[in-house]
Amino acid sequence: MPTLDTLATEAVASGLALRGAFHPEAQDEVPGFPDGAPAQTLVLFGFVGRAQWPVFAASPEYADGRADPLDRWSQRVIGELGARHDAIGWYPSMGPPWRPFQRWGMRAEAVHPSPLGLLIHPDYGLWHAYRGALGFRDRLALPAVDPRTSPCETCAGRPCLSACPVGALRAGAYERSICAAHVASEAGRDCLALSCRARRSCPVGEAYRYGGAQSAFHMSAFLAHPQPDRAPSGRLSRWTPVLVVIGFLCSLRALPQTDEIQVYTGEIAAPGVFNLTLHDNYTPDGRTTATFPGGIVPNHTLNGVPEWSYGVTPWFEAGLYLPLYSLTGNGRLDYDGLKVRTLFVLPDSANQTFFYGVNFEFSRNAAHWDPSRYTQEIRPIIGWHLGPVDLIVNPILDNSWKGFSRLDFAPESRAAYNFSKTWALALEEYDDLGPLRGFLPESQQQHQLFGVFDFSGKPWSIEGGVGVGLTSASDRLVMKLILSRDLN
Repeated sequence: MPTLDTLATEAVASGLALRGAFHPEAQDEVPGFPDGAPAQTLVLFGFVGRAQWPVFAASPEYADGRADPLDRWSQRVIGELGARHDAIGWYPSMGPPWRPFQRWGMRAEAVHPSPLGLLIHPDYGLWHAYRGALGFRDRLALPAVDPRTSPCETCAGRPCLSACPVGALRAGAYERSICAAHVASEAGRDCLALSCRARRSCPVGEAYRYGGAQSAFHMSAFLAHPQPDRAPSGRLSRWTPVLVVIGFLCSLRALPQTDEIQVYTGEIAAPGVFNLTLHDNYTPDGRTTATFPGGIVPNHTLNGVPEWSYGVTPWFEAGLYLPLYSLTGNGRLDYDGLKVRTLFVLPDSANQTFFYGVNFEFSRNAAHWDPSRYTQEIRPIIGWHLGPVDLIVNPILDNSWKGFSRLDFAPESRAAYNFSKTWALALEEYDDLGPLRGFLPESQQQHQLFGVFDFSGKPWSIEGGVGVGLTSASDRLVMKLILSRDLN
């Protein structure tokens, strides 16, 4: 059984750097061996700055004139290393299925999402890449993962966001076609020769910046592989190590997808009653890039969850959301996590002119669902019943356990007209303004307006609606359906 030090020495001799390693868990989506045995350890290999480039530049793959020389070289060299230790290899260029290398990287070493979608390292900045990974049958001894946080958290001004000369970085998306057209033009010659200007503007890791030949190689490969303005969720295409801009991440909260699109009205199950609510929402026209590395692409994705609740007292309801799931646009069914909640309200809120309450929700998230493993929602409920009209606000604070100033303000509101005891129409708005320490610019906030109908019947109550995005950072069209019934 090799040691990590042995593998690091062999990697250097082959022209690679050992980037990190971890012991896989089920949510890491690390494949097993052909005989069914699991990979007990995953070791990542790649480039760090300019150090490994000369070895590749002297290789036969670099000189043979065939397509994808770096991918072929990586597969040969890492494959040879794996063959010596009965290990199995995976590569960012091989797919589908595309392997979640960015997510693996965040498990293996101190890399974090940057505003450019590339992972940033406290030392190397944006000047590094993953070329492949080896899975081992044995559980190798590993050092503790470097605990350093993202340098983006303390970056003054964040120059990478304003450096692109053609504005290819848009709120919530990366306009690859705009970027590629500029790089291919006379005006973009410096980007073609020296690498992306936004990437070069980052002050971290300047000592590791790629040299001219290395930068030109990667930018030429970027132009040679046309791609639409999107990327598969959590996957890396072959040009991703060059530049994948997948959303605005400056707030260090990545505005992930949601399983529940609903304004809380203060109504709860009666004491002793079990209730089941089925939440589903589908995005037929949404953002075509994930909002954080390894995340789900909203476009054409169905998200849902069964909500199991129990009325404990006239003022307290307990709930469990399980399982959270997503059916992604590329047909993958994902388990997203679970949530528990405690909802406290004014008793008999449905018959009070003024009512109030508060909901506390605690989530354990899969890595592709939210970049924070554990999160919390604090949802105040304030409302008025004014004859047939309901006015309700939920000024939500989302907590990723990074301090009060980083609580994210995501208010929801509802104005409804009740035609009868069973039918109502409503307008609902769902917003995400960003962290309390400084709201995002309006164009980078999420604002969605829903038209909603409610049917309160037996045994099922139904709520359905269609929402439109009001900003470029919002999904353009979302549909929701909520079915609810008492179980006893």
